Amino acid sequence: MEKIFLVDENKLIVGLAGRKYAEKVGWRHISNIAILFDVRDSKWILHDRYNKIAAKAIAVGEKPPPLYESYNANGGHPATRGNGEKLIGMYVDEAFIVNSMREELDSEALIKILKETKGKIKGEVEVEEWENGVNTGETFRAKPYHIPLFNPIPIGWAEYSKKTESGFNSEYSYVWAVPCFSDIGTCEKCENLLIADDYEVDGVANRNVLLPHKKFTLEEIKSQVEAQEKAGKSIVNSVEMADAVSRLFTESANAETLNKLQKTIEEYTRKYNERNTEC
Repeated sequence: MEKIFLVDENKLIVGLAGRKYAEKVGWRHISNIAILFDVRDSKWILHDRYNKIAAKAIAVGEKPPPLYESYNANGGHPATRGNGEKLIGMYVDEAFIVNSMREELDSEALIKILKETKGKIKGEVEVEEWENGVNTGETFRAKPYHIPLFNPIPIGWAEYSKKTESGFNSEYSYVWAVPCFSDIGTCEKCENLLIADDYEVDGVANRNVLLPHKKFTLEEIKSQVEAQEKAGKSIVNSVEMADAVSRLFTESANAETLNKLQKTIEEYTRKYNERNTEC
């Protein structure tokens, strides 16, 4: 069972709990939100998590929901690694949160291994190819997406407290801007970005599923979130901006963080393009 860190209003670690239970009863916990963006145009890179939703349902013998697009950011909950009790009574500091963020990025943002190698490459995983919620039966080898540009830029904290279908979720999420390329483009040094995430089979997170990604402008995301808020439901026109994304727009306490995030992305893009006109 996945355990997460519970914190108080000052981000002091006060305990551990199973994620599902914590999100059911509303225990405040911490997470990371990584907004990947294309350094050439400032667009956010979000992935469609429907394949994972379908894979999780099928793994427990359930029928997946009807096909829709569910766009999410990267990130997740820092892993306790079996020794989380030692951290109870400590405050969540920058070192703790950045290390967990890098681990999550290394497991989710990948590139395909194209050459045959002897033995496994560090961080290598096998990724299942799914299309529209159906496992194609094909797999490929992948490794963490590492290029010099791939460094998380710290932005700040975002808050989230909302009633959900399974209970009540309360989170402090640290937001990061992550510069990268969405595709090869015209730069030979750039490699194809792939997004994958794991799902549990027999209670163990041991399968990785490929998740398609897409670029969005800030205005496109805002428009979809506003449509969801107006309709009072998360899926509108068969599209959803998941709560890791939508909370940045709907929670008034997160306005400053969203503003800083977008300004950071635009400034990074401007400076990058001044240095790299060939791209």
